Amino acid sequence: MEMEDMILNYTSQQNELRKRISLQNNFSANQIKLVAGVDIAYWGELIMNMELVASKLLILIPKR
Repeated sequence: MEMEDMILNYTSQQNELRKRISLQNNFSANQIKLVAGVDIAYWGELIMNMELVASKLLILIPKR
């Protein structure tokens, strides 16, 4: 998945969760965990992709 797609996907997921939660008067622990879980999953995937890109770039850098 491309970086831009990941960001758009993350943003749409957060907006959808925000809408669902704001329709209610209170927050349940499960809803808060769900939002936090989406955050953790997104950032985890983003970091893994960044590490993959970095490792590929290191291969391309000529050694001195």
